[in-house]
Amino acid sequence: YALVAGNNVDFVLNNGIEYSNGHDALIVGNDVGTLGYVGGNGIDIRDSNDLLVGWNDIDTNVQGNGIFIDPSFNITLQNNWINEVGQTGIYVQGLGNGYIKLAGNTVNSRAGNTGARFESGEIDMSSANFNTFTGGENGLEFDGPEVKLTGDTFGTTKFVGQTGYYIALSNGAMYN
Repeated sequence: YALVAGNNVDFVLNNGIEYSNGHDALIVGNDVGTLGYVGGNGIDIRDSNDLLVGWNDIDTNVQGNGIFIDPSFNITLQNNWINEVGQTGIYVQGLGNGYIKLAGNTVNSRAGNTGARFESGEIDMSSANFNTFTGGENGLEFDGPEVKLTGDTFGTTKFVGQTGYYIALSNGAMYN
């Protein structure tokens, strides 16, 4: 397996950490955008599977999304701290995503932004390790008929201080 761990990533024009076309990896214990500018996404995952992304600090200097996934499967996002990044905290974009598990993540959003957005995949938030979404317009957004929720539960997810919705559903999300 690949190990991307213990890095301090600042002062880069593009993504902080990008993992593409791979499998069986741990992306853990990294600090991204805590001291300086990151022009793209904090952690960018594309066309990959069987990853654990955990215990990362992704901070306010990240201009894009905190964690970006497109299209990938068997991804676990665990105990990440995402603080007021420029766009969405966690963004699972487009069609073709598979199983994505969230457990113990904390996402603090800027005004008008979204904590997490899902456009496809089976999203598992059933863990006893609660996810917390604070601030922003919407805590969670589910968009499109290809996004499902494991066990039809948000588990012990906490929402604090959204100005819009805790959970927004659009375009047939979770309609089945």
